[in-house]
Amino acid sequence: MSIIIKGERVRTHPKSAHISYLTSKKEPLSEEEIERWEENEEFKKLIHGHLYLGSSIQAVDITIFKEGSARLRHGELIEIDDHEVEYNLTKGKEGHPDKAKMSIEFENVSYLIDYTIQEGESEEDAKSLAKEIINHN
Repeated sequence: MSIIIKGERVRTHPKSAHISYLTSKKEPLSEEEIERWEENEEFKKLIHGHLYLGSSIQAVDITIFKEGSARLRHGELIEIDDHEVEYNLTKGKEGHPDKAKMSIEFENVSYLIDYTIQEGESEEDAKSLAKEIINHN
């Protein structure tokens, strides 16, 4: 992979990956629209699912860091499947959902998870995602 710094292309190695899971009540983009979107987005690519632009809702955001630490500012340590997880629940203001933030570290990889608790979900759904990551790492 390479990036352009001050007009020069520089070879670099990625230090992190960002995964977003979005929901929307609109129709997804067509294959043709996705191709145009990918042509315009140098560092983004749709890997799985559908692409919605505009009024989409961020359901889950996961950033995976290689050789780094993903710490929460105000996290408390909890245990999920015998693994320490930093956890923070932010209560949403009226009409806005709660958010669960989690940081999970392994030997050489760390995960930072931002889980928006949608209607009909609970904190346990967010913790279930962390459990899946722990069990499949």
